[in-house]
Amino acid sequence: MPNSPRLYILSSILAVIIIAAFVLSAVPPSRTDSTSSLTCPPLPATDALAQDAQFYAADFGVSVEEAICRLTVQDQIGPLDAEISSGEPDTFAGLWIHHEPEFGVTVLFTENPEATLAAYVQDTNLSGIIKAHKARVSLRYLKQAQRQAHMVASATGMPVESGINVPENRVELYVIDVRGFTRALQRAGSRLPDRVTIIKVGQHSSPAS
Repeated sequence: MPNSPRLYILSSILAVIIIAAFVLSAVPPSRTDSTSSLTCPPLPATDALAQDAQFYAADFGVSVEEAICRLTVQDQIGPLDAEISSGEPDTFAGLWIHHEPEFGVTVLFTENPEATLAAYVQDTNLSGIIKAHKARVSLRYLKQAQRQAHMVASATGMPVESGINVPENRVELYVIDVRGFTRALQRAGSRLPDRVTIIKVGQHSSPAS
């Protein structure tokens, strides 16, 4: 006896449901948060924070909840920077936040980096995302070298600008005419401090009105 149209339709629907369930189970999630070690307590998001989190989530491919957590954690980095700078002036070489390939913080010390950092972040929600590495010179040395570099450069009569590159652990002296500047240093018998690198630029910054 042939199958009735009703039974045929029900069988077809059941087959479609089974196939769809199999396909969906085989598809991996479209996006996962990369910061599994970052834990944040539930926090009420203000309108401004929620808006910032939406932009952050779109830029770095994470959920809005993860973005809120990261932005909240960032607020702790400034006070931590000040605390370590005050407590370890001889060895602290600076820190910075990185967002890719994963969110975290890197701190530099000239001696005992891991042990020194542990004293400041142990048993905090930062311990899982912050890493310490060794640097050649301290941030205090770099600031002194930066001031000395400007004093040396002023004798050449040529305009320069500078900045401290914390990840590279160096001072960068921005000069338009590198050859001319180097010759002027030689004529003056002057020498830049250690850890100062001359960087060629097309132009210097203009003061904002």
